[in-house]
Amino acid sequence: MALSGAYDALVIDRMLPGMDGLSVIEALRSEGKTVPVLILSALSQVDDRVRGLKAGGDDYLTKPFAFSELEARLEALLRRGHGDDKMQTRFAAGDLELDILGRRVTRGGKAIPLQPREFKLLEFLMRHQGQVVTRTMLLEGVWDYHFYPQTNVIDVHISRLRGKIDKGFDTPPCCTPCAVPATRSVRLANVFLTSAFRLTLMYLALFCVSVLVLLAFIYWSTVAVIERQTEETIQSEIRGLAEQYRLQGMPRLLAIVRERSGPSGDPNNAYLLTGPDLVPLAGNLDGWPRQAGAGTNDEEWIDIPLSRGGEGPDTVHMVRARTFTLTGGFRLLVGRDTRQREAFRQTVVQALGWSVAGMVLLGLVGGLLISRGMLTRVDGIARTANRIVSGDLSRRLDVRGSGDEFDRLAQSLNEMLDRIDRLMTGMRLATDSLAHDLRGPLTRLKSRIELALRDAGRGEGNDAVLEAILDDADAALAMFDSLLRIALAEGGARAGEMGPVDLSALARDGAELYEPVADEKGVALTVAAPEAVPMNGHAELLAQAVANLLDNAIKYTPAGGTVTLSIACATQETRLCVADTGPGIPAADRARVLERFVQLDSSRGGPGAGLGLSLVAAVARLHGARVALEDNDPGLRVTLTFRPPTDRAASA
Repeated sequence: MALSGAYDALVIDRMLPGMDGLSVIEALRSEGKTVPVLILSALSQVDDRVRGLKAGGDDYLTKPFAFSELEARLEALLRRGHGDDKMQTRFAAGDLELDILGRRVTRGGKAIPLQPREFKLLEFLMRHQGQVVTRTMLLEGVWDYHFYPQTNVIDVHISRLRGKIDKGFDTPPCCTPCAVPATRSVRLANVFLTSAFRLTLMYLALFCVSVLVLLAFIYWSTVAVIERQTEETIQSEIRGLAEQYRLQGMPRLLAIVRERSGPSGDPNNAYLLTGPDLVPLAGNLDGWPRQAGAGTNDEEWIDIPLSRGGEGPDTVHMVRARTFTLTGGFRLLVGRDTRQREAFRQTVVQALGWSVAGMVLLGLVGGLLISRGMLTRVDGIARTANRIVSGDLSRRLDVRGSGDEFDRLAQSLNEMLDRIDRLMTGMRLATDSLAHDLRGPLTRLKSRIELALRDAGRGEGNDAVLEAILDDADAALAMFDSLLRIALAEGGARAGEMGPVDLSALARDGAELYEPVADEKGVALTVAAPEAVPMNGHAELLAQAVANLLDNAIKYTPAGGTVTLSIACATQETRLCVADTGPGIPAADRARVLERFVQLDSSRGGPGAGLGLSLVAAVARLHGARVALEDNDPGLRVTLTFRPPTDRAASA
């Protein structure tokens, strides 16, 4: 009817018989119907209102409501529906035009064929002319993807679209929006501010200092070896020449010095033989160097600047030399050029400079790449966190499977978010179910109080009514008490109250408590447990769990049936089992009945609010135990498996 008729406005309830009102709205919008829709519903949570508006509703009014407010809201919708504003169907950027209704794109009067996705991309860009459009906005607005693929897929689509638009034209269209999404998704300035980049710079500085220290050590060690070899060579030369002078006299010494300082000698060696008056007799030095003084100190090493012939006046070499006084006052100077040492020093300095420059360059490039990758991961986490803060608790962090610290962090956060989502869902369910299940007892309580007041006015006795009122009040208090116990168990508030308990004694006490109930109903209750089963736990909550299991088992076991409470101890675990021969629970519903306020259709009319098994599950989680609901053939078998604290900690 809503799809076939013509209406000025529609008022749709969410809870329609047999269907959700949102389905009607979505069907209307999919057919292109723009009739204003006001949603009228008792679902008043923020998520419910947001879901209704996103489905296509124009307004949302919660029950109970005032008719005047409904009338005012309808008038406002009708005013908006008959306004003069029209949806824009044509866009232009320079000579580029887009017609939405005709699905046509032209430039300079020439039609440009585009694929549907390309048309939608161009439409999105032209609707946002003059605005910064990010890749994330394009993914959500054009492809309806709510994650970033970490590839250049958007750039490829933009490039292909621009190629089709610019084909056959010399210049791009004026104010073309196609250049807008070319903005970088990760700003370079943000990369420099990352801790990864700063950490890379710190390691780079430490590495450069280490290399400098290593090269300096190599340099000084090598120079010391060269100097030591040079001095040993000079010492050996002096000893040899002095021996020749002692054995064969001055003529032989003059001949040797002239030979070694001549063209056939080593050009790197320096020789000078003088008389007592320091007048040169032989050698390749012009005169006695002033650095040597009078030559009376034979133990002194000197460095002499020397300019060789043919190398230019500016070419000066340092000569490492030592003097020696011969018999008769003759002076002998022997030295060696240190050009090799200087060449090695320059080589080391150049290698040091190039090495440091290369390390700095590679370190900066590596830091940029590492920081960019880490910043991309952090940005992804931040985007997901922002969506979660905005209310989308279904969002989860991406796990790439690399096993790195980001994956471990994402897995931990996802587990935390799953836990929060379950708690929030349980809270919403508890609130809705509590409002639903308390309505009956409170309504009966109100009716019976009114009846008691009426009977009191007539002078009639009202003891039975007051007893019924008391029962209803006890039922409501029991419901609140169970909710409080579940909340305390799930929140871990009672974990600090744990201590040594005897599980066997708790089980026997529970069986003793429910044995009369079982006898009255004709159900056989048997207990099979060791004398003592010591463990660490919360005695009150464990006793409540055992009582709930026995209560459920006896309640749903027909007369002539059997309920068995047993405890079995093994090396690594202790099992508490309650089995009955009742109708049991279908396998598809066994996980669901552990939630709050869940009652199967067959038990709706009986006492209770669907909190018994949910309390058992909460107590089991507090003690690190597993809850298993299995077929007893016939009936149901509920098993709590407790492990030692060390095993629970290891598995956690």
